[in-house]
Amino acid sequence: MISFKDFLLEKDLYKHKLTGLKDIHGDVHVRHSEVDGRPVYTVYHQGNKIASAKLSGQGHYVSDVNVNPEFRRKGVARELYKHIEIHTGKKLTPSPMHQTPEGKAFWKNRNKKELK
Repeated sequence: MISFKDFLLEKDLYKHKLTGLKDIHGDVHVRHSEVDGRPVYTVYHQGNKIASAKLSGQGHYVSDVNVNPEFRRKGVARELYKHIEIHTGKKLTPSPMHQTPEGKAFWKNRNKKELK
């Protein structure tokens, strides 16, 4: 049986609106689920999936992230990572596994902004 607190948490997650996005109009929400026992965060714009991030087993880094090409460079990944940190209560770190050039640039930019 799901507790009232868990119900509210799931409801809030589904309705969590991402803000701070560039040139994206309309509702952008995050939904949390699990795949193979690992948390997955999916971003929807107007009901359509535009991004997702799967956490590592330890939950300290994102092991797999994908943002649809038309929504890249608009702050979706940045805001999604912020949401994950708030939801999990853990500070995310760069993946110790292979990173794409885009992933490396993302972390370089994110770390610069945190130092300001």
